[in-house]
Amino acid sequence: MYDGRFLAAYLSNTCLLIAVGFLFRYADFVKALGGNEASLGWITGIGTSGAVVMRLIQGNAIDRFGARWIWLLAMLGYTAAVAAHLLINSVNGPWIYITSLLMSGFLSGAFGASITHVSLRAPRHRVTEILGTLGSSGFVGMALGPALGDVIFGWGLAEGQELDAAMRLAAVRRLFVGAIIFGLISTLLVFVATWGEAPRKRLRKKRPATWLLLRRYHPGRLLLVAVAMGAGIGLIQVFVRPFSEHLGVANLRVFFLTYAATAFTIRMTTRTWYASMGERRMIFVGLGALALAMFAFVTVQSEWGLLIPAFIAGFAHALLFPSVVSTGCAAFPVRYRGLASTLVLACFDIGNLIGRPACGQLVTLARQWGYDGFDVMFTGAGLALATVILIFAWPPRGIVGRPQPRRRRRAAIDSATA
Repeated sequence: MYDGRFLAAYLSNTCLLIAVGFLFRYADFVKALGGNEASLGWITGIGTSGAVVMRLIQGNAIDRFGARWIWLLAMLGYTAAVAAHLLINSVNGPWIYITSLLMSGFLSGAFGASITHVSLRAPRHRVTEILGTLGSSGFVGMALGPALGDVIFGWGLAEGQELDAAMRLAAVRRLFVGAIIFGLISTLLVFVATWGEAPRKRLRKKRPATWLLLRRYHPGRLLLVAVAMGAGIGLIQVFVRPFSEHLGVANLRVFFLTYAATAFTIRMTTRTWYASMGERRMIFVGLGALALAMFAFVTVQSEWGLLIPAFIAGFAHALLFPSVVSTGCAAFPVRYRGLASTLVLACFDIGNLIGRPACGQLVTLARQWGYDGFDVMFTGAGLALATVILIFAWPPRGIVGRPQPRRRRRAAIDSATA
């Protein structure tokens, strides 16, 4: 299970997340082109619809053709979409929305294919463990990406120098070039990770319609948790940069290094806890921590004050992602694992699709009403997450979903609690 191919997949995911970490300064790109927080929310939110569309296509594609080619095509598409941003010169018009949509869509395709690839190489009772281990690579990339991004963004600039639109745009374009380079490295590592992979066996029986499979096996209220998780984590990735600039903080490294280091440590420490504690308990703890992180942002007044929400949010991210994905996969038979992981990740993307525009509008409207826009946004997000916790908690067995035949229901429950 943990062999050279897994190492290549791990390094590929790390390089991809370094590229994504460079683009945590996407807010600077939008601002340089004349946009504000509302524009940022709409551009990134509408862009996430590309991820949702990709999920709809990807689930069946992986189950039919295998993860390898989907993973490679997604990585090439993501790198090309990042490169297309170098041609964008305005927030007005369709092109920035189209490139954001393509970038989000191909990124989701790469994540979904990599998750499916490694999950199929693990025994059922160790799926959560291997997903958690692979996910730790994301935290390594998340630590390195923003830190390197700060260096690249500030290259040739004086400390604390005020940036006009042209200087800011030139700095962000350097980040896009860096993201392209790491995207290509990640693509090469995908070849190594999947080299010699056996072709996907075609099912002899005709595959049921996707909507019938979703109706039969969907994990119920867990999908709402996935939506909330996507909205909360997506908020952090997009709005921490304008929030830090609002506080007068120029760099992102303190926040994201703390976030990533905490998440990596917790992920590696707890990766075998799921077997004894169960995914459901881990979901409650993780979702509660994510809500607490939102309220912690309201208390921040300085760069070092970002350490507290960074620590809490990193803790939440480490627990939530593998437990939510694994529980969703456990509700489906193994032969539909691609559809299962895609469904959960699609809900994650829907959370971004809803949350990012809503948060951007909330910041703008709150300012117009005379309030601190970011305080209102973080408080609203925390209350929304707390509401989801209450819904998920009642009734206690809500994640089981629709009734299934006795044999399949027992198998799903056993795999979820293994």
